[in-house]
Amino acid sequence: MDKVQTFRTPNGDEMVIMPRADYDRLLHQDMDEDDEVRAARKVLRRVQAGAEPLIPLEVYKMNKIKGFSRLRAWRTHRGLSIAGLARKIGKSQPYLTQIENGTRKGTLATIAKLADILNTTVDCLVD
Repeated sequence: MDKVQTFRTPNGDEMVIMPRADYDRLLHQDMDEDDEVRAARKVLRRVQAGAEPLIPLEVYKMNKIKGFSRLRAWRTHRGLSIAGLARKIGKSQPYLTQIENGTRKGTLATIAKLADILNTTVDCLVD
């Protein structure tokens, strides 16, 4: 962009004049990278404000690499046995095992209790 000119309209708007080739290049430029940067900054602001939970690398690896369910990864990360966690939420071990293995869906109330005990959010537990 060699020859960019600016001027103000009578109502104060700043306008830009540029060569057509520069305009065409800007118009057709791939905006995906800029969109990704904006999205990343938005998430970062939410994390800094405490509105977006952080997932420990260990939990992420257990879930994505080892194939653990999110619930199992968080439970393991917190050092709880399935029996101990079941006792803490007042449910049976087989019931919790089924939720953890994905053969049964827990109620929202149960998942909320699990999230509270594991010090995470419901979103972080639901696959």
